[in-house]
Amino acid sequence: MHDREPSPQRAKQPVRPFGRVLVASVALAVLGFLLWNRTRPPAVTEPSATARVELESVERVDASQPTESVASETRVAVTAATPLDIARAPAVQHRTGLVEIRGTFVARDGTPIEGVPLVLTGRRDLGDSSYAAFQPGSDDAPTTLQARSGADGSFSLSFAPREAFEFVLDATPHGLCALLWRWTDLRPDDVRDLGIIELEAGGSIVGRVVDARGAPLNGPPWTVFAMEPWPDLLAGREPSERRCATDPATGEFRIDDVPPGRVLVRAERDGTHRFDGPVVEVRELETVRVELVCPFDELATRISITVAYPPFQRASQHVEALVATGAGVVATAKPPTADSRCYTFDGVPPGRYSVRLDDPRYLPWSIEGVELGASVRAELQGSAAVRLAVVDAASGLPVERFVVRVRTDDPEWRSWTEPSFEVDTAVSDVVRGLLPIRQTLIVRADGYADCEVNDLTLAPNETRAVAVALSSGVTLSGRVTQPDGTAPDVPVVVRLVQARTLHGSTLTLLEDARAQVGARATNANAVTGEFEFQKLAAGRYLVQASASAALHGAVTKVEIGDSPAEQRIELAIPGSASVRGRVLVPEGEALDGLRLRFVPELFPGLVGNLVASWDWRRKLCITLGRDGSFDSGPLPEGRVRVAFALPDFCLPTHFGGSAFGEGGSFELGDLELVAGHDEIRDFDVRERFPGTLRVAFDLHGRSTVGTVFELCRQQENFLVTAAGASLGRDGPARVRADAGVYLVMLRAVDSSWCWIADGTVSVSNGRESIATFAVELFDGELELRTEDLEPQTPLRAVTFRRESALPYPSQSADVDAHRTVHLTLPAGRYILARSPVRGRLTDAPIVRFDWPPAPGAAEKLVLPRARR
Repeated sequence: MHDREPSPQRAKQPVRPFGRVLVASVALAVLGFLLWNRTRPPAVTEPSATARVELESVERVDASQPTESVASETRVAVTAATPLDIARAPAVQHRTGLVEIRGTFVARDGTPIEGVPLVLTGRRDLGDSSYAAFQPGSDDAPTTLQARSGADGSFSLSFAPREAFEFVLDATPHGLCALLWRWTDLRPDDVRDLGIIELEAGGSIVGRVVDARGAPLNGPPWTVFAMEPWPDLLAGREPSERRCATDPATGEFRIDDVPPGRVLVRAERDGTHRFDGPVVEVRELETVRVELVCPFDELATRISITVAYPPFQRASQHVEALVATGAGVVATAKPPTADSRCYTFDGVPPGRYSVRLDDPRYLPWSIEGVELGASVRAELQGSAAVRLAVVDAASGLPVERFVVRVRTDDPEWRSWTEPSFEVDTAVSDVVRGLLPIRQTLIVRADGYADCEVNDLTLAPNETRAVAVALSSGVTLSGRVTQPDGTAPDVPVVVRLVQARTLHGSTLTLLEDARAQVGARATNANAVTGEFEFQKLAAGRYLVQASASAALHGAVTKVEIGDSPAEQRIELAIPGSASVRGRVLVPEGEALDGLRLRFVPELFPGLVGNLVASWDWRRKLCITLGRDGSFDSGPLPEGRVRVAFALPDFCLPTHFGGSAFGEGGSFELGDLELVAGHDEIRDFDVRERFPGTLRVAFDLHGRSTVGTVFELCRQQENFLVTAAGASLGRDGPARVRADAGVYLVMLRAVDSSWCWIADGTVSVSNGRESIATFAVELFDGELELRTEDLEPQTPLRAVTFRRESALPYPSQSADVDAHRTVHLTLPAGRYILARSPVRGRLTDAPIVRFDWPPAPGAAEKLVLPRARR
């Protein structure tokens, strides 16, 4: 691969003498500018370049205008060329450091919708275990931005992204279904174009929650959810969840403004018992009636105890003994199961009970007068405590107000958050409610550095005295430089984390820094490159400077001592350059979702010359503009590998999750970047431009809403999805894929059925293929009997799949109280086993059945005895 200057091309039409003079003048002016520009120092900003165009107009053009203006006012004819050998001037993309989110709201008929309220909220990402401030402050306080769509339905929100923050955008149009987006990876200069957003009127779901006899359930009310399939999370869309509580007396409920489409109705009580009802299709301004039959017959004769450990939000440890006394019996609670998710007392006679906890790890807890059918929440507190004597290390005077944060180091306790306790010694200096496990206490007070009390292992009912001396800490400052010693000419972020071991390894990539406890970030001064971290406690830290997803400095280890003297370090980042230009594609082709990926030769995330992390492959990609333009900077100097990447995709797997898939890619070649000299390059992908497949399905009068289409390649005994789409009411799906031969799969989003076409489809480069498939589904029932279970023993679900030479995935179905399975499946031969099945389905005791069953009769199946 090499670079060369393209030779001038002969004009298609004669050019009059004036035109020759004009062209010559422009060429001389630009040549002089380029020669002057070559003498400029490397640190000076990007050089300009002219576009090679054929002028098909003889209109006078002002040579003083920028080259891009000339190109935009003349028709451009680009001849075929190899990648990396055409120099053109792309549109200038101004960097502001802001994020822009934009889109346009329209009705079903395309009419713009004005005045849609929008609220953008930024808050610290709960998935990020770093912390900035224990007490409410500007670093953690949510930020909001409000707007409304304009007369043309469009909106645009611009804001500065914040480190370790997630951003949520709510759109709540009057009388229409609300929408929600969420992003956790917004970076400066990102543009999230949501495109045309069609708003719909919702429908309603009404019904009752009853027992197997059709009677309303007594006791606490149930919460009923209307759950839609998970949308495309790559685009930021979040699933909309509508809920309501049932009437305790009648079990009735009503959920309004449910988005049209396939919806799963789910019921849950107090976070303990949960079951799924039917999947229904909701239509605009219509009402669907359902009846949710609770499968837990024992609820009326059961006492349920939900255990919480505030302020610890999540823990995997169980209590040792919950005891119920009353009605002449003493019973011990059964531990949680997958169905109940709570402690339960079953089979006890009617009466009033006293329930108490017998576990020395917690403070005493009990409740009186509990009857059958009750659901009780037990909020437990640890029985250990510490008496803290916190003083100023310099003066010895006590510090009266501080905050204690607890980090659980015991692997059996995996708390979701690090709870904090505010302490005011004027009231008490004892921190109560601690768990008797191995933990670390982190003490923070205004004006002081954090102080950690490590490996603190407390015993049940112990109160331990702990002395803590707080110091003002050490200031770590420094400067970020380029290889020539100058300050970077691009924005740089400096990150500092405590050098703790994470999953057996230390910091290697920026993402690991986000997962470290104690992560902090600061922007280096844009002019001098200076940065500063204040109030650091003694310890080992890791520091890294980064300018973009591709441009990182080396990880520097810093040892902070007890001396209050300021420490200075110098961080070096590679010299930077950028690549700007356009991607040349066949005329008329859309570029939605197509990207370029620039991978530095020395990128730290390379494993075997490949970017190991899918998330990092996404971050190294540059989205193309509508005209194919791109701006990839800043990139490190040296060799950079360029690839053309197809769109990634996100497909719902069921009503509670989605699966991500990576689109294909192909290499375009290597670039040798020189610091301070920006490359202006075009990449010609017209010969290898991916093809498209437009596919439609005929379900014999059934709606395609709630079905998912996947374009797959078969590898040994499994399928690899290359592209896919969720189908709606709006006709065929269109996906982009590399040239090749594929299988076509259609599946229900609730995994109730799956169909794979007998033949294959071909996709050719730069061409669109069209395919239509007819899929016939048959309704019916299976009556199940078992060899080893009594008729009254519940059998709640079965697993099955179609027998075929093709690798069909396994599916599941619920079994009702009469041991009947209601199925809607394509015709074929199936194998069936009890659920759950671990490993291969054929390793379990199975039975075969043909579908559809005989008209008007349910097929009877006898399930084999379960293996022990």
